[in-house]
Amino acid sequence: MAFRDGELVFRPAGALSAPNFEELIQAVSNLNMDEVRAEIEKAKAAQ
Repeated sequence: MAFRDGELVFRPAGALSAPNFEELIQAVSNLNMDEVRAEIEKAKAAQ
């Protein structure tokens, strides 16, 4: 699991190779958290 600013942003379980782990770290770092929070709110409203 990976969290950013208190939000769960990656959930798949299992081991990652070192290059994949580095890629994940970079991807999480590059997230626009305003967009992520907006998508979370949209999903909650749809339920």
